Amino acid sequence: MKRWLKKTGILAASAVALTSLISAVPASADVSRVEYFTIQNNTACDSSIRMTGIYFNINNISGTTVQATLYLYKNDGTPYTSSGITTGTGYSSTIVPGTGVTIAPHSTQQYAAVFGGQTNGTTVTTYLPCTDRPAYGKIVVESETGLIMANGEITGSDKVDPNNTNRNLYNHREVNINEGRPF
Repeated sequence: MKRWLKKTGILAASAVALTSLISAVPASADVSRVEYFTIQNNTACDSSIRMTGIYFNINNISGTTVQATLYLYKNDGTPYTSSGITTGTGYSSTIVPGTGVTIAPHSTQQYAAVFGGQTNGTTVTTYLPCTDRPAYGKIVVESETGLIMANGEITGSDKVDPNNTNRNLYNHREVNINEGRPF
């Protein structure tokens, strides 16, 4: 009986010691903040007349610099890392998904990409493959201080005339990130 009590006591003491060890790691050891979101990517998209656009803004609403990363994932779970639109089309991509970005106080970083294609007369312009459309993502804030807000949208459309001056808008959905609240 004494042996059994001794073994039980040693086991109980080990369990208490292990619990204390695990609890000794401070909760603040991982300072990153993560916001996950889904993207309704089942939109109009093909290589000739239907295209999908996706757009994100990440706003630093604080007075300190913030380091953050936008991660996007395709339907099959693989990372999406295209640099997006950087030409003079009126859209801007200062973010590359999967790569950290420094956001100055009270400023905005943006991401824009187009999937599918469009035809102007006999000229076909092909953008990113429809199969690359992101299905979900997350924003990771690596900074200990500062607040950001983020939003996004996805649109699916097609052209209705050869000059591409009129488009049918099939889908237009907000990408809800933290219900629009700062994080």
